Amino acid sequence: MHVLLLVHLGLASFPLHLCIEFFCPSTSQWFKRAQITCDFADQYYCLYDDNNRKYTEICQDTPTFDSAGHKVVIVGGIQGVNCENDIYQPFKYWTNGSSTCAFKKTLCNAEGQVTYDNGTTKTNRKCRCDYSRGYDFIKKPKNSCYCEPSKEDCSCYQKQCSYGFFLTPDYSCVNLSNWRMKSTCSMIPDSTDRDKERLLMQISKKDDEKGIQSSPIPSIILSIIIGLVVIMIFFTALLTILIGMGIIFQSHNQIPPDIIGMGMICQPQNQIPPDIIELQNEKKEKWKTYFFNDVGKTAAYLEILDSIRKDQFVIVSGPAGCGKTFSTFRAALELEEKGKFDVWIISDPGDILKYSSTDRKQIYLIDDAFGKYSVNEYNTEWWSRQRCSVKDTLKENSNLKIVMTCRSYIYRSVTSMATIEPFCHVNLLLDHLKLTLKERRDIGEKCIKNKIIDGINTEVIMLYNFFPSLCSKFQEAKIDDMIEYFTFPVNYIEEEVTQLQTADDPLYLALAFLVIRGNKVKKRLLNLDNTKCDSILEFLSRRSSYTGRSQKKELLSCFCALKDLYVIENESSFASLHEKLFILFAHCVGPNILKIILDHGKSSLLKERVRLMSIGENISKYDILVPKELKYRYFRRLMTDLENGKSYIVFTSSQHTSLLFRNLFIDYLLTNLKGRLGGDKHQIAIDVVRAMGFMDYLGVLNGLE
Repeated sequence: MHVLLLVHLGLASFPLHLCIEFFCPSTSQWFKRAQITCDFADQYYCLYDDNNRKYTEICQDTPTFDSAGHKVVIVGGIQGVNCENDIYQPFKYWTNGSSTCAFKKTLCNAEGQVTYDNGTTKTNRKCRCDYSRGYDFIKKPKNSCYCEPSKEDCSCYQKQCSYGFFLTPDYSCVNLSNWRMKSTCSMIPDSTDRDKERLLMQISKKDDEKGIQSSPIPSIILSIIIGLVVIMIFFTALLTILIGMGIIFQSHNQIPPDIIGMGMICQPQNQIPPDIIELQNEKKEKWKTYFFNDVGKTAAYLEILDSIRKDQFVIVSGPAGCGKTFSTFRAALELEEKGKFDVWIISDPGDILKYSSTDRKQIYLIDDAFGKYSVNEYNTEWWSRQRCSVKDTLKENSNLKIVMTCRSYIYRSVTSMATIEPFCHVNLLLDHLKLTLKERRDIGEKCIKNKIIDGINTEVIMLYNFFPSLCSKFQEAKIDDMIEYFTFPVNYIEEEVTQLQTADDPLYLALAFLVIRGNKVKKRLLNLDNTKCDSILEFLSRRSSYTGRSQKKELLSCFCALKDLYVIENESSFASLHEKLFILFAHCVGPNILKIILDHGKSSLLKERVRLMSIGENISKYDILVPKELKYRYFRRLMTDLENGKSYIVFTSSQHTSLLFRNLFIDYLLTNLKGRLGGDKHQIAIDVVRAMGFMDYLGVLNGLE
């Protein structure tokens, strides 16, 4: 009775009118409201005012738009911002019909569902069925690992596997003894944390920027909470009085014997199933086989070993292919042999909380902990959420160690890295930890038979940070020209670029912009108030999730992340580490952005790296080739350069030494050049072709006089 009275008093006393706010009209009511408020419907704006934290109606002369993935708010003036994490805008946003982004992301919370990918500001979440709880897709999606809820049925059902079999990440029933932990689909991170996150997503209703209609329910809930708080205060006071009167025992000695020790009995012990131990041992043996060689102890290896001995939490960052995984695994194995540690190679960080125990000496090794080619947002969020649990686990067992490897550009890109401190960071880009010439030659001799490495000069050996990876792949590559393999490792760079492009990583955007600008990106071009390259960025943005006002800032961050890995930085610009690396970037990225290069690329890039495919002469295997269907677009760009007084750059290209190319270009000039080269530019062109000895070009130019 008293509890009901308290709840009633709480409800009666709470000012419900404070919860009534103005929200923008729904889509069905938008036009009517717009006509009432403004003279014309297109002039009506209903936007979130970020300064006053409320929605505001205004009238403007014309509607405003922003690119997909964005919406418009009022921040001093009208400004485009990214959509919130749980909504998305797949098409261009207009103010004359909406106040927020178009769609709410699917929760992936139906029976058996979990989130596969959180999506972007332009795309919906992707869902998958939780194989770890026995769920499979009712209807197989287009992609075998996940489904897109906006386009297909993502329903799951509980699949029954035969006795002794279990469901793999690929949703097939496999005998446990035959599975080697290899699968096409990725494994699901810790299910406990995922379920908590999903529950929070379901019960979280508050969002001051989503245009959700006002409701009295939040005030009712708040009133109930106030009532419950009052009840808790009452019972706390009552309990204090009873303890003071001696009615309730106060010390441990007064606890009944049958209650003492129940906590110990109920405490779960992290017992590791025998089949998991067996699989872990098999994985460890495979790693030993793959990484085994008698390479000497490098400075990087000794630093990693010393760090693991001294610290419980170590992150090793370095360039891709520099040997960080090999050195880290080797250091962990030495501690297993000499320090009696048990090394666990895991991909799911949740295994640390599942299987760690205070009575064991363990080293948990996670390779590419935050993603291999691009940042894995789920993993970074896991570490942010579970940092306290991990720290408590480390405190409980001083013999527990966590060792992670991470590519340098990913380490620099993880914005939440500071939240998981303290940890020991071993940076393999530091000068004293970089591989020396002697260490590189030693690695080459151990990986490549017959002392072939002796035939490679010092300059080539020191060209790339990923030299160890090139050595390990040399035998399987079956390359005839060893010098070219180490000088122009096109297959390695191509794989890296493809992975970045597939992941829609902004780092790919940075490399593409570097190619377009001919291996020199001036920092001032990335200033928000500099519009010189806005058209280039607009074209590139169609291939990326990063658009609009955030793009330049994102590009600058990417170039900083790639520093000392693929690019160098000086006071005013960024460039590739050396010319050979840029040739490979241009070769791998160029074909995907060829039209942008022809229209907006630096003239020097076209001169040095772009060639007409149909000619077949004076073409390098690393050139950017122009197909037949883009021939006239290519010639039109050369014509534009001539009009801009760049005759020397145009006619000194080695491509003009081909008679076939000159004849094709002359045909184009005869049709399109007349009247377009005025004054000094015409004379400059004549002087250049005369100096180059191109009499056929000279005849065409003289005929225009």
